[in-house]
Amino acid sequence: MRFVPSLWDRASERRNILQRIFEETGDALLSYAHVRRIDPRGLREKLSIPKTVNLWIDSSGFQIGNMITGRSNIFDVYEFQNSCSQFAISLDIPGDVQETYRNAILTLAYSKGFAMSPKIYAVATSDGSFDHLRDLVQKYDALDFDGIAVGALIPYGSLRLEQLALLLTTVGRATSKPIHALGIGGYDALYVLAAAGVATFDSSKFLVGAKWRIYHLPRGGMIYVGDHYGSKTTIRRRQTRAGDLPCLCPACLFAKRIEFFQEPKAESVAMLALHNYYMMKNEVQLIKLAMDEGWFHYLFLDRAKKSPGLRRAMGPLGFRSLRKMRNGFLSK
Repeated sequence: MRFVPSLWDRASERRNILQRIFEETGDALLSYAHVRRIDPRGLREKLSIPKTVNLWIDSSGFQIGNMITGRSNIFDVYEFQNSCSQFAISLDIPGDVQETYRNAILTLAYSKGFAMSPKIYAVATSDGSFDHLRDLVQKYDALDFDGIAVGALIPYGSLRLEQLALLLTTVGRATSKPIHALGIGGYDALYVLAAAGVATFDSSKFLVGAKWRIYHLPRGGMIYVGDHYGSKTTIRRRQTRAGDLPCLCPACLFAKRIEFFQEPKAESVAMLALHNYYMMKNEVQLIKLAMDEGWFHYLFLDRAKKSPGLRRAMGPLGFRSLRKMRNGFLSK
């Protein structure tokens, strides 16, 4: 399972620091809605993205569907993706299976008119019916798409892991193509993704959390170290005491003390986001190591003991009980 960080930030001061993540990863995701006004041919240079980084361009279907941004034309979206990305995600309409399928088919057909094309991932959205989801994915599986991107996962979050597991296992059983999960948040969700066979996922949790002054701890714990960045009130004040930082990542070695992350500066938010990125990256590496070495079921068991949501997700993932998990994965 590969972590594709979603890095966009409107503040250039924060972007300049977050660019250090490019040294740590070979992938990065940007949403079309965020970068549409930038010339795609000069996107890498403007955002200092090395040529060695695989660029994923999301179609911003989630933002459009939730009216966070205006509607987009699928042809404009694909032309942008074709000009600068290695991975293009089709334009979905969250909850609208028919319109999402139509957009994916038009994107695939339109891509045939270009000499070179990025890998195209068709988005599988859900209208609440797992039968409709399965039928949609099976249609995609019979076509020339390079992978399946599972959209509208943010609403499931960390508190509805059973629904997330049902969604992903339904997709996994309907396709042999690699699966990408869009917009993953909680750390428990990473274990659901791994158990469901997801190949890649993107997340901006490390950056969004930093703006709320959330400091991630190893294994997914967190503490608030200050007020939301830009807040003009102290109503939500949940400030941690001053003191040394319990971490030796590059960001914390630079910051030295908690007080640095409490400063009302773009630099402090960006460095906190960098720390959070390292925590999520380490968790993904731990999961990958466990899967490669054959002890992921023990790691899952340890996590499930502390997570009621993860325990509820065990059934859809093929686990019948914590006791039986000690013998490894059951057949799915």
